[in-house]
Amino acid sequence: MDWITNIKSFIDVVDTNSFSKAADKRYSSAATISRRITWLEDQVGVQLLARTTRSLKLTEEGKFFYEKCKIILDNLNVISQGLRQEQALAGTIKITMPISFEKNSFLLDVFQAFLEIYPQVKLDLNFSNDRCDLLANDFDIAFRAAKDKVAGYHSEELMKLNLGIYASPAYLLKNGIPKTLKNLEHHNCLVNQHLGHVEWEFKNGVRKKIAGNVKSNSTPSLVNLAIKGLGIVRTLEHFAVDALERNQLQPVLDSMWPAPLTIYLVYRSDSAAPKRVQKFVEFIKNKFSQFEE
Repeated sequence: MDWITNIKSFIDVVDTNSFSKAADKRYSSAATISRRITWLEDQVGVQLLARTTRSLKLTEEGKFFYEKCKIILDNLNVISQGLRQEQALAGTIKITMPISFEKNSFLLDVFQAFLEIYPQVKLDLNFSNDRCDLLANDFDIAFRAAKDKVAGYHSEELMKLNLGIYASPAYLLKNGIPKTLKNLEHHNCLVNQHLGHVEWEFKNGVRKKIAGNVKSNSTPSLVNLAIKGLGIVRTLEHFAVDALERNQLQPVLDSMWPAPLTIYLVYRSDSAAPKRVQKFVEFIKNKFSQFEE
């Protein structure tokens, strides 16, 4: 038999002090309600109701059982209502993030997982390196790779990433391994238009002008060209991970790299954000905390 149905029938009998009234409430018969109470008594091993042909009375054990069952049903109602509200989340979340994030498989997998839980929510993704104001441009969320938090908004630290310099073994074998920043003057440096143009930053804020025969706003393209041996590339480490594992790239001047960048989740104050945005923020923080572990 069903515990919940039988508990509800027991509570109805106690509240109405009648098997027949409880049966009417449950669209059942008094005999069925009686069988349900008997089943409960068999399960818990005590008499819950002292009943005669003319009266009903809770036993001491029945009073305890009744009070606890009321709490259980109240909690189930709260859970049920909460789940309905979760499923009812709908609307669009507008998100802006750097162009380099469009190839971040972990982040895209997180987006997919969120949408599977909340199918009525839509994500409007904007990939841009313009650090626009969220409120002025009608964005709910921003992912930012930066050294400092964004003033005027909540900024949750998600993870840190190195901005590294890499080259293929073949390129370094042919052109030599740069040992100093000055050595870069004699190397073909692939220029990412969104990561410093023709000047790279190193430890302690030191900057070095570089030059090369390719300039692009596509980080994956520059990484692929570096793998093919065309030159030295500067990129966030997650773009180079696979190539490093396959020995297609290796770090260059890594003792001189700048301090890691922090990936921030930026959003408006909790009280001002719609429920769907609050849930998204909570979901992202949870997923990145698991990733860090």
